[in-house]
Amino acid sequence: MSFDVVKVDLPESVSKEMKAWRVGFGSIAPYVDFHLELATSRLAVLKENYGLTVHSTSIVSDGWGDGMRVVQAVIETRSDNLLKLKWMDANQDFGVEKHGTSMLFERDLK
Repeated sequence: MSFDVVKVDLPESVSKEMKAWRVGFGSIAPYVDFHLELATSRLAVLKENYGLTVHSTSIVSDGWGDGMRVVQAVIETRSDNLLKLKWMDANQDFGVEKHGTSMLFERDLK
């Protein structure tokens, strides 16, 4: 079992839409959908490999005010540790929310 994330390239169509969006045309929606799928898949892998209990998931703003929406999850580890995870599109992985969002490490899930 590997904890490491293998980054996925943006599909060509999403990349083109993002280029148009950056200059005031197009939509961020395909980019958001791409990352929602990655986040959902990653959460399932973490749950299966680390025995997590997922108490809730929701789709929330990433906080940058640009329309990006991400998956946020409240999870419980096998050692009864409660964590709030939030998807970070740049890392293509979850981060741990405490006083801001920091990188998720394998040790956080034990």
